[in-house]
Amino acid sequence: AVDPAELHASLRRDPGVVHVRKRIQEYAASGRRFEVIVNDMRMDALESVGIMLASRARLRDGGLALVTLKLPERIASISGALASVRALVARLAEGYTVLDARRLYHNRSEVTVALQTPVATGGGRAGAGKRVN
Repeated sequence: AVDPAELHASLRRDPGVVHVRKRIQEYAASGRRFEVIVNDMRMDALESVGIMLASRARLRDGGLALVTLKLPERIASISGALASVRALVARLAEGYTVLDARRLYHNRSEVTVALQTPVATGGGRAGAGKRVN
């Protein structure tokens, strides 16, 4: 877990969790590669997409990524929000295969996107995946 904040006590006790108290922008330079990246940072959605695209190089072939895009609190229209989400997902598709994108029923101001890095043997390709509804 790369997070400048303190982790919950249950996670601190878990021997499978390693906590690095840094911002992801600092840690990404370490060169370490991962199987999974989860981004649930409270920040502008476009900035979050940029971090995910930059982090793409840290995922192994076939690695998975989850990103929660935080939508603005004041959305002018549903169609505008949908267009914005589609544009953000299209940006993510530049580096990942988009597996799915969902807005949770209880939280209409976030969209979670499941991503996968293409497999080197040609088993996947960036941009393929489900349509955002």
